[in-house]
Amino acid sequence: MTNPDTLSRLAARQRKEQVFAQAKREQLAPMQAERAGLIKTLETTLEHFMAGAMPDLSEASLAPFEQAVKDNMLEVGPTALAEKLKRQSEHANKLCQRYEREFNIYQMAEYLPDEEKRLSQARSKLADAQRSYERAEMELEPLAALNDKLSSLNLMPVTPETAAQFTRSAGTSHYLRLLRDKAYRTAWPVISAIESNGTSITDMMQQRLSMMQDLLVQEQQVELQDMEVTRQRGWVEAFVIAWTSRLSEKQILAEVRQAMADYMHEAGFRTNIAAHFERRYPATLESLFDKIDELNKSTRRFLLGFDANYEVGRIEVADELASRQRTA
Repeated sequence: MTNPDTLSRLAARQRKEQVFAQAKREQLAPMQAERAGLIKTLETTLEHFMAGAMPDLSEASLAPFEQAVKDNMLEVGPTALAEKLKRQSEHANKLCQRYEREFNIYQMAEYLPDEEKRLSQARSKLADAQRSYERAEMELEPLAALNDKLSSLNLMPVTPETAAQFTRSAGTSHYLRLLRDKAYRTAWPVISAIESNGTSITDMMQQRLSMMQDLLVQEQQVELQDMEVTRQRGWVEAFVIAWTSRLSEKQILAEVRQAMADYMHEAGFRTNIAAHFERRYPATLESLFDKIDELNKSTRRFLLGFDANYEVGRIEVADELASRQRTA
C-alpha cells in the first residue's frame, strides 16, 4: 500500500511543476520574445553603423576601433585581424593551387562518387561471400567433433587431402570397409549425414577451401579500395576546406566589422566609439543594450528565485489553474 506521505509529495511536486510551466508561459515567455526582438533590432542597427563607420580596411578607417581595443585591453584589434585573415586566405589559395597541380583535384572530385559506389558494391559482394562461406562452415561443422574423435583414436582425420579416402565405396565394398576399416566406420555416420544434400564430402571441402581463398582475396581488394577512397576523399575534403577559406577583400572586411560589432557589447568599447563618431553614433544603441541587460537580469531573477518565491506564495498563476488545483 502506498504511503500517504509519498502521495502528498508526488502531488506537491506535480503542483509545483504545473505552476512553473504556467509561470514560464505568463512571465518568462513574454520576456524571451521581447529580448529576441530587441536582439534582432540591435544586430541590424550595429550592421548599419559598422558599414558606415568602417567603409574599408584602410588605416584611417580602422584607427578609431584600434584605439578602442587598445584602451579596453581587448584581445585582437581590427588591423591584426585583417592581416591574419589575409594570411590565411593566401595560404588557402596556395593549398588550392597545390592540390590542383599535384592531384588533378577536380577530376578526383568528379570521379570520387563512382569510386565510392564501386567500394559499396565490393563490400556488398564481400558480405555475400562471407555469408556463403559461413554456410559452408556450418554444413561441415560436425567434422570438427569427428576429427577430435578420430585423433583420440589415433586414426587419420578427415581433411581436404584425405577426404577422398572416406568417400562411400561402391557396392559391397562399403560394407566390407565398415567391418574392417575403423576410421571409415567411425567417420561414415557423420559423413553420411553431411552428404545427405547430394554433394560429396570431397567436393564440399574443396568448395569451402576455394571459398576461403576467394574470400581472402576479396577482403584484400576491399581493403585496398577502401584505403584509396579514403585517401581521395581526404584530399577532396582538404581542397574544399582550403577553397572556402579563401576570402575576398569584401569578405575580410565583413569579418572585421563583425568582430568589432561583437566588441560593442563591452561598455568601455562603446564609450570610445561613441566619443569618436559623436552624431554618427546611433542614439538607440545604449537603450537597446540597457533593455536587453535588464531582461537578462529579470530572466535570471525568475529562474534563480522561483523555488523561494513559490514556497512563500509569490508566484502568480492563472485563475483557471488555481481553481483546477483546489478541486483536484
